[in-house]
Amino acid sequence: MEGLYSINRPQFHQLVTHVALYHDEPSNGFRELVRDCVERMGLKSSKLTVWNVPNMSALMGKSIPVDVHGGYVLADEAALLNSAKCYGMLRYALLAAAGRCKEGGRFRYDMVTMNCALLVGSAAGFGFLYTGRRRWSWMRRRPFGSIFASFAVCLATVGLTRMCMRTLGLGLVVAERGHKKALRNLKCVDCIDDVNSYTTDQIVELRDQKPPASPPGMPPPPEAFLRQYALGIQKQIKLLEIDMAEVKVLRRDMKSHLCTLHKGLREAPDTFLDPTGFPILPSERESAKQRPPLDGAPVLPSQH
Repeated sequence: MEGLYSINRPQFHQLVTHVALYHDEPSNGFRELVRDCVERMGLKSSKLTVWNVPNMSALMGKSIPVDVHGGYVLADEAALLNSAKCYGMLRYALLAAAGRCKEGGRFRYDMVTMNCALLVGSAAGFGFLYTGRRRWSWMRRRPFGSIFASFAVCLATVGLTRMCMRTLGLGLVVAERGHKKALRNLKCVDCIDDVNSYTTDQIVELRDQKPPASPPGMPPPPEAFLRQYALGIQKQIKLLEIDMAEVKVLRRDMKSHLCTLHKGLREAPDTFLDPTGFPILPSERESAKQRPPLDGAPVLPSQH
């Protein structure tokens, strides 16, 4: 939601209004799944309110309509499993959202990076003023001019620092770290395989994705918009490829750990029902029949 606020504020306010008007209580199965995921990421489930918001996916602009924001877990339960396509990807989306909330999200990232840039700029400005007044006589003769010059150096350094952070991909590094933490907390071989399959399909879809066409009678999108759109797609693909590399490492290290739902599906794919009442898609049962067997697979001590 923070990303939507920075990109499209009118749609963000429309989404907030929709949430305030149409929120409802979630099912017990989804509530238990949320509790397990947020506690795995270090949050206290007792301090979070879980809301089911029907038809929220049309306004949220996310592939999986779930987010943890401002002490609330917001989700469109009717569209969750269809958009996630598998249980493991749904768990991963919840873990990633809880991880972003734990780290402070985009607002905290912007605040930290701006404060760091201001610190570097202030140091450069004071350093220029101190060195210049010792070496150059014109700065001693013109105190106000030297102050304005140092202020200009400070502003220029702040701008250059922000550009360097953007060029180096600091935001991508932060997102990569959060995704790795969410993947490590899955602790289920079948969930990892679900994430890998979903990520592979999403990379193919992103590579085939075209920029949005202009409405009839309107001029084509400007070149700056097309460049920004292509850059955003490239960043998403790069982040997904990093996730796939991490998935391969975790798949090897995780050996045969399974969550409760996937262990039950492996033992009885046609008859297993989740103890909390969480719905199981028919495709999930078919996938469980096709998975290779795991010898001595331990079950995690959690509800999901």
